[in-house]
Amino acid sequence: MAVVTTIARKCRRCYTCIRHCPARAIKVEGGQAQVVAELCIACGTCLRVCRQQAKKMESHVEAAWEVLRDGGAAAILAPSYVVNYWQVSPGQVASALRLLGFGTVAEVAFGAELVALAYLRLLQGRPVFGGAGTGTGAGARAGTAAAAPGAGTAPGSQGGMPRGAGGPLISTACPAVVNLVEIHYPELIPWLAPVVSPMVALARYLKHHGCRSVVFVGPCVAKKDEMRHPGLAGAVDAVLTFPELDEMLAARGIAIGDLPAGAFDPPHPQLGRCFPLSGGLLRTASLQVDPLHPAVMAVDGRDRVLRKLDRLRHSQFRPVLLDLLFCEGCIDGPLIDRTITLTERRKRLADHVLAGSAGEPGLAAADALLDEVDLSRTFRDRHLEQPAPTEQEIRRILALTRKYRPEDELDCGACGYATCRDKALAVWRGVAEAEMCLPYMIEELEQSVGELARSHQELEESHIQLQRMQEELIQSEKMASLGQLSAGVAHELNNPLGGILLFAGSLLEELAADDPRRREIELIRREAQRCRDIVRNLLNFARQTRLRKQEVKVADLLREVMEVMAPHIPPTVTVREEICELPVVWLDAGEMRQVFTNVISNAIDAMPDGGTLTIRAARCGEGVTVCLADTGCGIPPEHLNQIFQPFFTTKPPGKGTGLGLATAYGIVKLHGGDIKVRSQVGVGTEVEIYLPRGEPEATTAAHPERRTEELTGGVGS
Repeated sequence: MAVVTTIARKCRRCYTCIRHCPARAIKVEGGQAQVVAELCIACGTCLRVCRQQAKKMESHVEAAWEVLRDGGAAAILAPSYVVNYWQVSPGQVASALRLLGFGTVAEVAFGAELVALAYLRLLQGRPVFGGAGTGTGAGARAGTAAAAPGAGTAPGSQGGMPRGAGGPLISTACPAVVNLVEIHYPELIPWLAPVVSPMVALARYLKHHGCRSVVFVGPCVAKKDEMRHPGLAGAVDAVLTFPELDEMLAARGIAIGDLPAGAFDPPHPQLGRCFPLSGGLLRTASLQVDPLHPAVMAVDGRDRVLRKLDRLRHSQFRPVLLDLLFCEGCIDGPLIDRTITLTERRKRLADHVLAGSAGEPGLAAADALLDEVDLSRTFRDRHLEQPAPTEQEIRRILALTRKYRPEDELDCGACGYATCRDKALAVWRGVAEAEMCLPYMIEELEQSVGELARSHQELEESHIQLQRMQEELIQSEKMASLGQLSAGVAHELNNPLGGILLFAGSLLEELAADDPRRREIELIRREAQRCRDIVRNLLNFARQTRLRKQEVKVADLLREVMEVMAPHIPPTVTVREEICELPVVWLDAGEMRQVFTNVISNAIDAMPDGGTLTIRAARCGEGVTVCLADTGCGIPPEHLNQIFQPFFTTKPPGKGTGLGLATAYGIVKLHGGDIKVRSQVGVGTEVEIYLPRGEPEATTAAHPERRTEELTGGVGS
């Protein structure tokens, strides 16, 4: 199980952990960045960079409480505690740990001095393991084998440096570096120094001297992984980070700043307290770094460490000792308090080291105890061999994000991988998703936004069309009701009007030519005739007439109408004809002649001071569209929805019956067509009539119920 895991509900596809993970130990499943335990080096980088706090570290708080309940527990503090608890004194930290229940409180810095001496002996070719303590057996064999890189010595005032060729010695005080080598640089495992870390060194020393259990406290996440390494199991019982220690102190109500200063238990360190600094191992072992002869090198920081290991893998340089710290010193560990700057942390630790070193610091105390402690350790090859995809498979994965050519591969690194091909390889291995490509997702988002905009526009247009259809349906229902009423009234009036006309005619025949009563009888017959015409128009509106369809050329029909209307067109009105080649349609020529006549008459009446009448006719699918436009006074907007109603007119009294457009509407609808009116006051009016191709069969007189059904097609406004 990985030391660090993902809290699924908090992970939000930012891929920050992928971009920063040095071990490529993050895989994406279902949009969640999961830690791959087999690849994770427990460096804690993802914990530090995740703004959503979606990464969770394995907690040892319960294990520490259990250790305290059992009694005989020792707490060992990493030297960086001085900069984490910078607001209090070291003695107050020791007092807090004792108050928490630890019987022994010691500084890991003494373990650092033991480790530094072990490195010094390795470099001098002296025996390191197999002393009087537990350092016999396997440890002694490991020490003997590790002495090879340092074969041969050179005299010197500070311990001497080895001469001769051989593999470099890589320090193993940093567990993240050890994990990195075991998992990702297995070919470098033979060069790892077979020496435990200061934590394990002091833990073994304390247990050798009677401590039942040991709890380490520090800023490092990788220490939790180190304590369960097969070669180190049993040395440390729990690893607490500084935040976990704060949690335990808070649970007991212990405020460090309120406590008196106490003292740490022996053995007391001196120079070992500088171990958290870059080159601290070298300084503790009194090894000097010579930039002109870099036999000993100190390297800190993730990127620099990775570069050095890559160079070492490719045999580009061969130092004698390579001291590596994955962070920029342990004072910059993943869970250190960063309230003060890194520079301030360095200064505070340096001041603490100098203040605690009485006189000339040395390693005499550590050297006297070195042979009592087993400082040996072993390593294991944890490298995972993974098959490589073919070029065709890589190209197929790249194509998923529209990368078809080399120039499409931007290598922007936004996904967390250095190149597009690296990410494609990760996708092939199942640890990444193709959709992690930011430029691709931006393109997809832009397309989606465009599609949403188009959909929104279509919805708006559909909404407008629906509103228009609803208005037309209401208008159609209203017209249907009026049509039924008109048909009923016309039928009821037809017979009485016929009787009036018949008897008026008979009276006129019986009266002498000079009879004064003839004038009244003529008036009766004339008014009855006018009523009969109104009834006929009502029947036309109600579609109670029979259509006699035939093949008609609409262009010829329009010309015939204009010939008839020519005498009624004043000279101040100009007529323009724009008639294209039109298909033949089936319609009742007489009825449609009346439609065109009514509309043209209205247009002429709307231009009393002159204007232009434009007649346009064009093909529309298999049918014909006829537009009759004038430049007259126009119709107010509030009247447009009423113009097809019977007896509604905008003309002055006595100038019209209000049945012209109503009749035209009925005839056009009976032909299965549509009629629309567009008008603007002061600009003019355009009447658009659509006539379908139709069928040759004659349409019988419509019944009221059929008429209602036909009218539901709606009226244009």
